Amino acid sequence: MQKENSQILASELSIVSGNISAAAATYVDIAERTKDVGAAKRATELSLTLGDHETALKTAKIWRNNSKSDPNSYEAVDALQLVLGRT
Repeated sequence: MQKENSQILASELSIVSGNISAAAATYVDIAERTKDVGAAKRATELSLTLGDHETALKTAKIWRNNSKSDPNSYEAVDALQLVLGRT
């Protein structure tokens, strides 16, 4: 988890410097590898900021599947499926 913490810190610094796409890619990678709910949620948020709805849906599903009690994760998946025309 030490490696992931360093990557998250670097990603947040990338956001501050305006490099959202690099930060998003790192969060997506962490979410896919670790299934971490916080990383998946942040990856979803950043992907939405970039307008990358496909990636946002992928990470929202990781968020939902690993945080079954968070209604926001279900709403995110449902909304993204609607945006992408998948119901």
